[in-house]
Amino acid sequence: MEGIELIKFFNENSNGITAFAAIGALIISAMAIKRATNDNRKQVLAHKIEEIYELLVSLTAEYVSLYSVYKHLEASNNIELESKARFNLRAHFFDLNGKLKEKINLDDLIKKSRRLNILANTYLNGETKFDVICYSQILIAILFVLKYENIKQREPEFNEPLPNEDTMYNLSEGLTQKLIVEIGYGNVNKDFLTYRNTTFKDKIKEISQAISINQTTTH
Repeated sequence: MEGIELIKFFNENSNGITAFAAIGALIISAMAIKRATNDNRKQVLAHKIEEIYELLVSLTAEYVSLYSVYKHLEASNNIELESKARFNLRAHFFDLNGKLKEKINLDDLIKKSRRLNILANTYLNGETKFDVICYSQILIAILFVLKYENIKQREPEFNEPLPNEDTMYNLSEGLTQKLIVEIGYGNVNKDFLTYRNTTFKDKIKEISQAISINQTTTH
């Protein structure tokens, strides 16, 4: 009888059970979609932060060449110098800047700097966001000064001289460390730094010593 009653129960309540199962399936499906969407957003965010990281590294490397030319134009504005010295500095600037423009596409670097600004404004938060935006503005300022060969191009954002390459490198180094933590690579990076500063540097010493010994014995 129990089996017959069970069959009867399902027959009488089949519509309700089907509806309940359908609702359950919809809830499970919605939860799966939400998880997938969240995972996708995290992947997009991680990808964009990685792009910000790459732009910071590449643009910081270019800043060395940019500043080595820019500093002569900046120095030529020093009113404490004699007019001849200022003239010579400007002449040297124009010569170096002409050669720089033959090697480096300033417009391409301006596009990358603006891209960095947009990405930071869209995907970063808090102090890191503001730091990267300010960093991109420094890059855009020096690029415009060199493109138009006019120190006024760094204004109004920067009325004072732009930071040198060492300062920019240290700023970039601090920002990239924050980005590494942001995408969850902090522990990996810590392990890497430990490896680099111990094992890897020991390897360099061993190789250098071996080369030195080899050179000594062959001469």
